[in-house]
Amino acid sequence: MATLKGIASLLQEMYDGGRIKVSNLTMENRDMLEYVKLGYAAVMRDMWLSLNKGKTTDEYYFFTGLLKPRKFTLKEGRQVRIVDMSGASTIRMPQNNHLFEVIPIGSDCAEGGEPIPMCQPAEAKFYKGGDFVGYTFFEPRGSELLVYNVGECIKEVEVTALYDDKDADIPSDIAFNVIKSVLKDVFGVKEIDRVKIDDNSNMVIHQLKSQLGMAAAQ
Repeated sequence: MATLKGIASLLQEMYDGGRIKVSNLTMENRDMLEYVKLGYAAVMRDMWLSLNKGKTTDEYYFFTGLLKPRKFTLKEGRQVRIVDMSGASTIRMPQNNHLFEVIPIGSDCAEGGEPIPMCQPAEAKFYKGGDFVGYTFFEPRGSELLVYNVGECIKEVEVTALYDDKDADIPSDIAFNVIKSVLKDVFGVKEIDRVKIDDNSNMVIHQLKSQLGMAAAQ
């Protein structure tokens, strides 16, 4: 396993040691971490789209272990109540699939505990009137979740999502792809596309795999 922080440190070490040569960039640790986060988001989206397109397996399987629950206050309101998630950065996925589950929390409240269904913004309008008056659902909108038709006894929600966490454990194969993404898109190392994860004859790849703790490098 690796972490985003660990990947950034590894790339920073390679940069400082001259293994990565870029004439028009001055890279510090905080810059490297931001690029690693962007690379991670790109890799995760590409994997999700690929798996979802083929429908060969559950598209959630490769990041289920990275999901974490966090509690948020549900603002007071009548039909619609708002969850402000602006202080919690997430790795955004297609069709808002970085939001895995939203569970209402309340004391002495029959509504608590059951996950609230998500509706995409384009379809949410159909659930706001007509035969669906009173239907409970949430709609992602920017950094907020709009939660419809929950009781006043619900004071919080627990949102399980793919959060932007620099210390989260990342599987080594995904970490390897994140490194490739940063080397290619940030540092312009185009030949990295031709490097395979099982190429132990490549000393740079062997070093990366060793430091990532990948079994194939042993």
